[in-house]
Amino acid sequence: MDLTATVLALLGGQLSAVNLVDELLQRAESWRSLNAIIFQDHDALMGAATAADLRPADARGPLHGAPLLIKDNIDVVGCPTTCCTRALARNMPDKSAAVIERLLNKGGISFGKANMHELALGVTSAESLYGPVRNPYDQGRMAGGSSGGTAAAVATGIVPAGLGSDTGGSTRIPAALCGICGLRPSPGRYPMDGVVPLAPTRDTVGPMARSVRDLGLLDAVMAGEPITQLDPRDRLRIGIPREFFHDRLAPGVATVIDSVMARLANAGHELVEADIPDVESLNRAIAAPVMLDEVHRYLPAYLEKRLPALSFADFIADVEGADVRQVLEIDAEQLQWFADAYPQAINEYQPRLQAAYREYFASHRVDAVLIPATALTACSLDTGQHLNLNGKSVSVTAVYVRNAVPATTAGNPSLAIPAGLADDGLPVGLMLESLPGSDRDLLAAGLAIESLLDPLPPPRL
Repeated sequence: MDLTATVLALLGGQLSAVNLVDELLQRAESWRSLNAIIFQDHDALMGAATAADLRPADARGPLHGAPLLIKDNIDVVGCPTTCCTRALARNMPDKSAAVIERLLNKGGISFGKANMHELALGVTSAESLYGPVRNPYDQGRMAGGSSGGTAAAVATGIVPAGLGSDTGGSTRIPAALCGICGLRPSPGRYPMDGVVPLAPTRDTVGPMARSVRDLGLLDAVMAGEPITQLDPRDRLRIGIPREFFHDRLAPGVATVIDSVMARLANAGHELVEADIPDVESLNRAIAAPVMLDEVHRYLPAYLEKRLPALSFADFIADVEGADVRQVLEIDAEQLQWFADAYPQAINEYQPRLQAAYREYFASHRVDAVLIPATALTACSLDTGQHLNLNGKSVSVTAVYVRNAVPATTAGNPSLAIPAGLADDGLPVGLMLESLPGSDRDLLAAGLAIESLLDPLPPPRL
């Protein structure tokens, strides 16, 4: 069952929270090889389930008894917030993140903390203090990052839903590679206090689930809005910006995305072939200066507050992943370059990119744009930092974030949906994007498109 069906069964008495949690713990044990979960307090979990079953009917919320797995960069009382890095192994918060409080206050239960790419600074979830997260469709492949643990657990039914975070695609990339749905909301839609910061201009928490309707439920709760049913439209105008977004696709991915577009057109949705002007150059001018300048300002400030006796140099020395250290070990000259470029990125290039998106939506009268979530399916855990794509050596990080980052630099909401399986048997995802503040309309569009697609076969042990 997806999250919505699970909650309905709990509210209707067909299922008890205690029995559900017991079953999910057994499922988690059977899928232990995925390495998706790094911390659980079984006594606290069963206590919360028992309390849910005893709660009077008139006091039960819209997430009554639903177990949710939480990415390990989000504070939950009683659990360490480690970001899967050694220096934060004993980082115990004194209160839960505001978004967690919203979920728990509406009946949700914390199922534990999910494994992730160290410090949320990677796209594979292969670099972690606790070892790599494995893809449920092929455990020799990566789950995607940085929210890989949540994605793998949701895909296998260990939990009906959970939370990731998204600074450069970290919710949508693993959702796509593990065959589930993931939402990057408009910045500011959910509160971010209690979340380890990377680049606050781009940071968001992101719900992850097996259906778009589940994301709609979680989104309303996390945004503090009334629970409303998504109303899918029978006819959508969907922008197809091929330039940049469809470049360098692996043949298997391109085949799946083309099939989805054909199915949408046959169902009466109108596909508008039009490119977004200057998206590549503007995105490039914004992405690195904002990300790297803010990481080197906000992460040290967080550490100074949480671990005042630890120097940033000593913190970096304990980092496991070589790719993560590359981000943190930028020399003073490079750091100054990004700091000097930052004001123009924020004050000139970002407004220009946002204006380009507004003009695109207005002139072509589209409801959303559709792009491939990633250029290829999940790569091997042994790949390293470069891989071969269509005969060329490319950076693993660059190729997987390529289509996801423009939404973060423009501040657009973005939704990943399973599109199908490629010829290698691995999931392919598509992304729908719209303009800031249109999150509910985007989810409704996603629901309409999801209804036309075949559900993926579940992963098997």
